[in-house]
Parts: sequence; C-alpha cells; structure tokens
Amino acid sequence: MATRRARATRSSRMRRNIYHVRVAAIVALSAACSGRAASPDARAAPVAWSRQPPGGRAPADVPQLVAITFDDNFGLADPTATGGVTAIVDWYRGKHNPAGAGASADFDGAPIHTTFFDTSIYLVDESRTVLGGKPGEDRGGRNRAAWMAAIADGHEAADHTVNHFNGGVVDLDPDDCCRARDWDAAAWKAEIAACRDALADPAAGIGVTPGDVSGFRTPYLGFNDHTFEALTELGFAYDSSLPSCFATDEDGGNCAWPYTLDAGSPDADVLARDFARPSAQPVVTFPHVGSHPGLWELPPTTMVLPPDSAAATYGIAPGLRARVAAKAPMPYPSIYDVERGKLAGLDYTLLIDAGLSGAELAAVLEYNLDLHLAGNRSPLIFIAHAHLYAYSSPDDNPDTPSAAIRDERWKGLTDFLAYAMAKPEVRIVSTRDVLAWMMQATGSPR
Repeated sequence: MATRRARATRSSRMRRNIYHVRVAAIVALSAACSGRAASPDARAAPVAWSRQPPGGRAPADVPQLVAITFDDNFGLADPTATGGVTAIVDWYRGKHNPAGAGASADFDGAPIHTTFFDTSIYLVDESRTVLGGKPGEDRGGRNRAAWMAAIADGHEAADHTVNHFNGGVVDLDPDDCCRARDWDAAAWKAEIAACRDALADPAAGIGVTPGDVSGFRTPYLGFNDHTFEALTELGFAYDSSLPSCFATDEDGGNCAWPYTLDAGSPDADVLARDFARPSAQPVVTFPHVGSHPGLWELPPTTMVLPPDSAAATYGIAPGLRARVAAKAPMPYPSIYDVERGKLAGLDYTLLIDAGLSGAELAAVLEYNLDLHLAGNRSPLIFIAHAHLYAYSSPDDNPDTPSAAIRDERWKGLTDFLAYAMAKPEVRIVSTRDVLAWMMQATGSPR
C-alpha cells in the first residue's frame, strides 16, 4: 500500500451517434484495411460479446493481436530522468511485424505500434493549472517532447482524463486521487473532454486533432455506467477499461473478443457477480453497465499465472501462485482469483502489488500469449505504465526507486516483446489497430 500511496500522492499533484467527425481516423484506417470507401458519418454495427473470432473465421486463420499499452505516461519531467516514453518509442522504432502473407488488413509486415493513454496533467507545465486548479506536472516540456515523438512515429494517443481521479464506485485509498467519486456523466465528460482538448491544443498539445483521440481508459479501471454515457456523448469510438476473462470457465485460451456495448458488458457482469462473494480477493461491488449502442469495448486481458508445472518452461521458480496469494487481498484494480490463479492484467499489479520481478513479468506475459495462440486468439491487451520503466530519483518517482529496478523491469518487458515478435502469428499493434481489425472483420461500420 505504501507504494500505491506514493503514486497516489504524485497523481494528486500529479449521443448515441458515436461515429461522427471525431472518429474519422478510425473509419479511414478500417477502410484502408478493407479496401472500402470510408464514410465520415458511418456508425458501428452491433457486435455481440463472443469467444469466437469474428466473421466465422477459425482461430488458425486470424492474427494474434498483442497490444502492450501504456497509461499515465509521466516520468520524464525531471531533468535527470531516463527511460519511460522515450525508451518505449526508441525501442519500437524501425521494428516490423512478421511478414505473413502480406495482408495489410492483418498488419503483415507493418511497423509495430502502441497506444499511450495519456493523463494530461503530465503534459501541462507546472506554471499553469488544469481542470480543478491543480498545477501541471511537466517541466521544460520534457514529457510533452516525448509524447510528441510518439505521435511522430505513428503511435496512438488516447484519453486517460486530466487529473487521474477515481471516478468509479470502488474505494482504492482515502487519498484525494483514489477515493470513489461515483461521477455522473457531466463530471466524466468534463475530465475526458478537457484531456482531449489538451492533447489537441494547437499551441501546447502533442500534434493530434480531437478526431485522432478516439479511445479512452479509466484511471484505476474505476467505472460506473455514466462513464460510457459520457463517452458516447463525446463521440469516442472505444473504451478499454473492463477486464475480460475472469469467468470461472475462462482459462486464458477462450477470452472474449472485442464487442460493442449495445447489450451491456458480460465482462462487467462477471466482475459484479464473482467479486462480491466473501471469498473474493478483494471483495468488491462492481456497477452494472447498461446499453451504449455503437461504443466498442476492447477489454484488457486478465493474466493467468503460470502453474508450477509450467514454471521451468518459462524460466521461473515454482510457487508463483502461492507467493501472490500470500499478498492478497490487494487494492483494486489488483484483483486476484486465488482459486484459478487469475490476476488483473496491469504491470502495476504484477510488479508493485504482487511483487513480481521483471523476469516473472516476462514469464506471465509469455505464458498468456501461448495460451491465446493455442486457443481462440482473442487480442491480448495489457496495461503497462511508462513511469515504471523510467528512472530519476526515489523522491521524484517513488514507484521506480533505483536504476537497477528500472533496468530489470525494462528487460522483462522487452524480452516479452521480442518473444512475441518471434511468433509468426503475432502482430504487435495499438488498440486503434485492434479496433480497425475488428471493424474490417465484422463489416463495421455499415
């Protein structure tokens, strides 16, 4: 909890017609993949929650999409800071996906990309204030320069609010950032719209337009039904906040494919049902998600921890599930299903709350990728945080207290990416790319 409080302290100083002008970039990308002409006022066709690949395709006939995404994206404001967003952009630069059959719709041979879910307080200079009156947390434009370099290299900028407050219903911590606010739609809209406006500011933004910012993720994965009401009213194309694969009959090889929220979210229903029981770790009461036609959900993937029988294969010591169970219950969003060895798919959960090493982070990701490849090949979407791979000082970035810790984590993450890229079926993509693939495969928009 101490490290979460440290991060929390830094964070605190730290209508239905979804497919209109603001999502023209997504529609154009899908059209480019499918060869169809794009329509700027096209709407998303309903896509039901499913464990089967779209379009009637067999798992062996679809690419394994892997999106390692990055939230918050502070960590470089200090003049001595290294790593972080800059290291991520540098590592991705010049690398391409396996050539495959040369199908552009499947990203065969395409440059690899990621998504940065940006919290805009870290873009604003400390001499200025943001929504709510807090001072910005950039200095000398250092974070901004890294974010602009990411855009220049073709990566996606998505919305992660201005202040990184917990607008959901689950209390994480009594600190201002993390107490449950249970926002109404107006409060969600204010935080989301102001972040998008900051990213797209012609003078102080990062070189995007409002229409380029079409995706969203909630801070701390905190949500209520008003979250999705706000997103539809603001014209966002997708959300990526509702973890999938926590159901008792889901095993890492049959996780859900992306879907639209026309019929609500079965993933959220699983959370509401299974984590209100006394044996849950922790016991959490989740809200219901209603119908939000046309809004896509790209669910973050729950991680299945390698059992002892697989430990040697992935180069780690046996007993990982037991060691993590000893740390449960952990603060949300670090939910852990002790019986089945399922853990929320965030690096903060694995590295900070569960105390895994960089090598164990790589092993968990590799094990889950192999489960996906042997199963239905649903997209693997993982939530990382750029500041966990940046180093400045323990005071400036308490979640990365030494250069050695930073380097060890970074090796684990990049070892996984190299492992994934060596698989001919894998495509390293942004969440925007995942959405474009789904739109093409499902015939959406129509």
